[in-house]
Amino acid sequence: MSSKGTTRSFGSSGDSIVPGSYTLDYVYLYTNKGIQLNIENLVNNFYINESLDTPFLEINIQIVDGSNLLEEHQLNGNEKIKMLLKQSPLSYDLDGVKWELNLRVSEVYGYVRNLPSKQFYNLKCTSEHVYLNAAKVLRRSFEGTIGTLIKKICNDINIEPKLINESSKNVIRGVYPTIKPIQAANWLMRNAFEDGTPFYFYETVLNGIHFDSYKSFVNKDVYKSFDYKPQIQKSLGTEGSFDEISKRVRKITGPFNMSQLSLVSQGAYSSSLFTVDIATKEFKESNYEYKKDNFKLNKHQPFNTDHKIFDREYSILKESKNYYVSLNSKAFEQANYHSPLDQTLLKNESYLKNINFNVLQITIPGDFKLEVGSKINLEIVKATTFEHLSNPSSMKDKFLSGIYLVSKISHIFNEEFTQMVEIKRDSLGVNINA
Repeated sequence: MSSKGTTRSFGSSGDSIVPGSYTLDYVYLYTNKGIQLNIENLVNNFYINESLDTPFLEINIQIVDGSNLLEEHQLNGNEKIKMLLKQSPLSYDLDGVKWELNLRVSEVYGYVRNLPSKQFYNLKCTSEHVYLNAAKVLRRSFEGTIGTLIKKICNDINIEPKLINESSKNVIRGVYPTIKPIQAANWLMRNAFEDGTPFYFYETVLNGIHFDSYKSFVNKDVYKSFDYKPQIQKSLGTEGSFDEISKRVRKITGPFNMSQLSLVSQGAYSSSLFTVDIATKEFKESNYEYKKDNFKLNKHQPFNTDHKIFDREYSILKESKNYYVSLNSKAFEQANYHSPLDQTLLKNESYLKNINFNVLQITIPGDFKLEVGSKINLEIVKATTFEHLSNPSSMKDKFLSGIYLVSKISHIFNEEFTQMVEIKRDSLGVNINA
């Protein structure tokens, strides 16, 4: 067994460690001839990406090859990989945390040779079901709720999902238009709603495949609080130092994204839907207005109601974004693929646009239990002088602090385990009307 990264511990019991420590138990490579090789000692570093937008993992492994692995086993981008990662040592969780990954190499790339004795290249890997997806298309008819249909699609590519939220109750019927399974799931998901909120089809390292709604995310408990402060208070190795370090944000960057011009034009606060039923020749207009009681991460809405365009509040600018949908009410006895849209499309699109109201990226010590779809509380210190920072009552930046949704994570394993985490929010913790 190899212990990559920092593995420092303090005290006679060895129970207190530095966050970011990890153990890489093995990296098994299965060649195209069925040979199992433990290439753990050839791995220089690697990272794992997970996102709310993708129902698969993306992994990149950098190889330092001084044993002629590439030629001897003729690597060409079809091999299987198994990895076992553990939190090391198991300090604050008696049950332990481990990640077991079953991957397929999708590409061998980035070859570099600047020493006669070594060659460098990367193995780009994906979840196993991505390969199964690439080799299959769906061209059958379908009937059922969207959650039930997603379950069947998962079965088509040998996925055992961790969670399928079946709250989208509308029964729909149609024919898959010769489409790959993952693309079919995403196609169906566009019309899945829970109380007007959109659904996400995604995979996490910790818990696998999920199909869940934004309402479910908002109603979750906060996983953990993180803070951005100027210094560590507790000495390394003392009681409480692990917890303090584990929740300390090292860096904050990101696109930020705050733009009322963009949100208004995208219909985040108000929009119109025009439908034509080709069976009955009925034309209908529906409108959407942002409501204060919308599901949101924080208490307050992201815009000031005193700001107006054409002397009208943002929430009644129905012409700002128009949608057009063709319906066919007599195509089947049950509803067809488009049927849920006329009641929920506008509200759904509002949620999708508003979650990008404020986007940040934070760098934190590695946390084996953090996954996309989690809610975190972020407390940020004010940007001010050190004299003012010494006063605890004036430290918190109330505008930027608050509840955020984890939308992407890049798990980076090098000398230590760190995470670059994309977080988003659709609302504010302060009332900007005040």
